[in-house]
Amino acid sequence: MSLTAWAYARLQMCDMPCRNAISSQALSTLSHFKSQELANPAWSFSKLVVEDEPLRHAIAAESINTLSAFSMQSLAATASAFAKWAFVHEPLMDAIAAKSITNCTAFMTLSLSTLAWSFAKLIVKDLPLRDAISAQAIRTSNDLDAQGLSNPAWAVARLPMSDQRLLDSISSPAIRATSAFSPQDLSSTPWAYAVMVLFDAPLMEGM
Repeated sequence: MSLTAWAYARLQMCDMPCRNAISSQALSTLSHFKSQELANPAWSFSKLVVEDEPLRHAIAAESINTLSAFSMQSLAATASAFAKWAFVHEPLMDAIAAKSITNCTAFMTLSLSTLAWSFAKLIVKDLPLRDAISAQAIRTSNDLDAQGLSNPAWAVARLPMSDQRLLDSISSPAIRATSAFSPQDLSSTPWAYAVMVLFDAPLMEGM
């Protein structure tokens, strides 16, 4: 069922009866999913725009029960799925934050930026997590790709928690990576600096 939902989500080929059937089947089998498999239906159903309240609560509850076995990629994928759903499940987000803080150095750059984006999208203000993500982003700023640079910048600007150290650290890498920035990256990064009232002339000129 996890792979079936993933396949339909990738192909964007699932009509409403199909979504309802997959959702119903998932509800009855979630307890049998392995920890890593839970991120798949969360991501898949968010992509398929399955607005099923019982299913979302069931995925959240089962994820909390097995979160200790989640990989960093699965943590980020689960947070991202709930962000795309625009569904704030506070116990789940708190649990994801707690595990992420203690394992932040293990995140790959894409997972780290996805995690930052997810919490900001849901406007979940978790200062310890923000600080942990910021510290890791600063340490790895020279290795971050375009999305890895723009997502944390957008995230800290979206939440009312200033982090000038992070924005200062990504300025030079962002200038070097400008050619790889998507149109969204090119708009969200300057927006982040403007919201924080930080004028970075070289960065603005580079973009």
